[in-house]
This record gives sequence, structure tokens and C-alpha cells, in this order.
Amino acid sequence: MVGSKWKGVIVNQTAVPWLILKVVDSLSSPGNKITYIQRVCTSAGLPPLIPASASNLGEVDSIPYTANYLFYIKE
Repeated sequence: MVGSKWKGVIVNQTAVPWLILKVVDSLSSPGNKITYIQRVCTSAGLPPLIPASASNLGEVDSIPYTANYLFYIKE
């Protein structure tokens, strides 16, 4: 499924925002019943403070975080 950001809120300045995505029916699998996906209770996940430069161009980094995801379905 494909979603577009509907709303977001920063609950903790040290973590990625909580958000809700609205599923885009035309871009999702046929028969998909999910309407919204919500990310809550986030911890960490912010991008590094080191800006992109020629010395780190092309490097891949992993930014760990935790969150709970809630899926809402059509009735």
C-alpha cells in the first residue's frame, strides 16, 4: 500500500514525529482494506547532525528507531 502524510506532530524533540498516513487507493494493491496508518510512541530515528559533504558522499547509514504502528481498516 502507498500512503501520503495526512498529519504529523512532534511529541519528543529527540525522536521522529508521530504521524498519520492516508492510504492512496489508486496506488495501493487491489482489494486493500487499510485506510490509515498511524505511527506513535516513537523513540530516536532523527537524521545525523553531520551535514552531507564530499567526504561522506555515497555513504549509507542506518538510523535505528522504535515506534508502534496502528493500521485502520475499512468496515
